[in-house]
Amino acid sequence: MARFAAEWNALEMPVQTFLTLNRRLDDLLTANGRRPESVRRSLMTNCCYGENEAEVYQKLDARNYARLSLE
Repeated sequence: MARFAAEWNALEMPVQTFLTLNRRLDDLLTANGRRPESVRRSLMTNCCYGENEAEVYQKLDARNYARLSLE
């Protein structure tokens, strides 16, 4: 990645984790003779909505259960 990538798209991680990995990527890019700004970065997040608060929580619980069953 540090040698060839043009973009890094992180997927659903806490902001602090993203910031830590982002700094690590900067270090790796610099170590490989590249400018840190040469790699575009983004963080893919999720949005959950419902008719009411109970429906939102029901959807979040289902999403968390599905994610846990895949790990």
